[in-house]
Amino acid sequence: MRKNVFPVIITGILVASFVFWGCTKLDTTNLGVDLIPAVDNVHTFRDTFQIETTQGFFNDTSQVNLSGNFLLGRINNDPLFGTTNAELFLQFKPPFYPYYYGNPLDTLIGIDSVVLTLKYSGSYGDTTIPQQLEVTRITDTEFSDSSFKPHNINYSPMLGLPVSSVQTVDIRNLPNKVYFAHGKDSSTNQIRIKLDPIYANEWYLYDSSATGSFNAFRNDSLFRKIIKGLAVKSISSGNALMYLVLDDPDTRLEIHFRKRFNGKVDTVFNSLGIQTAYYSDFYPSAVANHIQRDRTGTPSLNPGPDELYLQTSPGSYANLHFPGLHPDSISNRVINRAEIVVEQIPDNPYYDSVFAVPHALYVDLIDTAAAKWKPIYFDLNPMAYYDPDNASFYFPSSMDYNSFGAFPKHKTGPGGTGIYYYTLNVTRQLQDMVSRKHINYDMRLFAPYTLVYPQYSTAILPYANPLAFGRIKIGSGSNPQYRMKLIMTWTKI
Repeated sequence: MRKNVFPVIITGILVASFVFWGCTKLDTTNLGVDLIPAVDNVHTFRDTFQIETTQGFFNDTSQVNLSGNFLLGRINNDPLFGTTNAELFLQFKPPFYPYYYGNPLDTLIGIDSVVLTLKYSGSYGDTTIPQQLEVTRITDTEFSDSSFKPHNINYSPMLGLPVSSVQTVDIRNLPNKVYFAHGKDSSTNQIRIKLDPIYANEWYLYDSSATGSFNAFRNDSLFRKIIKGLAVKSISSGNALMYLVLDDPDTRLEIHFRKRFNGKVDTVFNSLGIQTAYYSDFYPSAVANHIQRDRTGTPSLNPGPDELYLQTSPGSYANLHFPGLHPDSISNRVINRAEIVVEQIPDNPYYDSVFAVPHALYVDLIDTAAAKWKPIYFDLNPMAYYDPDNASFYFPSSMDYNSFGAFPKHKTGPGGTGIYYYTLNVTRQLQDMVSRKHINYDMRLFAPYTLVYPQYSTAILPYANPLAFGRIKIGSGSNPQYRMKLIMTWTKI
């Protein structure tokens, strides 16, 4: 019934030089952050600034690579954000060529079954509703030859006919141990889908001969030409997404067969996996993940003036404007703490529970002159050198999520209802604006899976959210109870 919450993903993003960090000098952007003096309204003050907010939605082109978690499943009923459909496309390959079943001296008698297995690592959503999974043949040659071509989440190859019956999967049972191969082997956290006998019989015909129509086992070029891959999709019920690890040994295509050696008949299986190696004429496996959101008719698509909706990639964002924060109208001061406060508006308690809030929020800046977004200055990691105006060191070597305040916290909201909230630290960013009369940038608030700043680099920077995991309804800058605001604690100089 409950969702499985992933451990927060904290990864290094770029390698920065210690020399550059060591050469930074103490200035007003580094003052007053660690200790916040008591507000006495004589020397130390606390001001609240208005934020003007507008809703936005991304045309998301996120990419999933083999080291990430892929998605499969359907969310059919999120009252705030509508539906999500995640389809998986993958190419299983032999570990060597020319390929053969069993051992070199074995005689193949027949194929008993072919089973597609997927390593399960967690879920998001309502897992009480079973998923109906179906496997389909991929007919798209472009996909089978696309090992080195990254596909974003909008990509979907051409498909043929199904090669399995519809299989019901109860996500709650996936952690249970399952025995197979006549009880010789077992697995946990594995989705197992038995494919049609007609499809299984095709694997009996494949060989490694120099000629013929079924010599897929001779080399990788022929394999890709003949066997283009499989698609897995959830076709009807379901209200959750399943996260899968493709570069795990438990994600494979099992060929269960009978063989004879020295007069003895035995039943065993060989596995074709998601291959990641490249050498000579051996290409890695092609993989892709198609994730489609449909918010038609939901509040998120047409929010009221007092509310905003944030959904993790492929998701949405909020634009933030600070009308009262002008460098020329604010005296020079030591900013002890400046934070953007974001509060959840509670909705349906059940759906707020099964559809968890994002692991981490993020803000960046709109550089109007360059018509580009860029990272905020200083606050993403106070201990790491970076400079959004320097293409070589535009992002910190690692994110300090705790210092930045990206993670959600819990408190009792108005009326005694428990809510989540975020406090995003922009202290040094605003100190620099006040002390040096820099630009009062507008900001963008969102829950990214990855970050890309193309004006600097094509690098894809991972963030702390699993793909499509998390959504939240929050107060806008005009909400009377859950108002988004900028709170500044400061001391006279």
